Amino acid sequence: MRTTLSFLLFAVLAAGAGAAQAADSASVGRFFHAGPANADGEVVSTKWQFGFRFSIDPATVSSVRFSCAPIPGSEFTVPGASIKARSDGSAMFEGPVLALSTESTPWLFEKTTRSATCEAVVTRAGLPDAIEKAPVTFGPAQKAATVAQLRMAHEYNAKLKQSPPNK
Repeated sequence: MRTTLSFLLFAVLAAGAGAAQAADSASVGRFFHAGPANADGEVVSTKWQFGFRFSIDPATVSSVRFSCAPIPGSEFTVPGASIKARSDGSAMFEGPVLALSTESTPWLFEKTTRSATCEAVVTRAGLPDAIEKAPVTFGPAQKAATVAQLRMAHEYNAKLKQSPPNK
């Protein structure tokens, strides 16, 4: 059985950040993870990944729109039917695959700290959208380490594809 190396960067989520919500909505959950993760591709690639723990029944959710503005590639929508929550209400969600480059992921190559506000807009039939927010911060050293680890994961996975399968 082959094992691929998967890298995942946990963003710095401020304490209690998942509790922030729109004034007209009740809390529907909180973030426990937000950040780039390794993605399998022909070139070094990444995808945005969110971890969210629902405090409501996930089966009642029509969709969740995730974003971490202003970071490119972090915005995507998950249909309710695709939500696969564990018994504790937690679920992981992955965005589109992006090549790791100064064009598609420029924020990872900036030598400055990048802060953003992640949002989960949870839609349920007959109810107003609930918006959960969490701030994240990525410092220059953390971003450089992320780029290095994404490259190492890609090299490792490429070598696995070239080697004969284990029996």
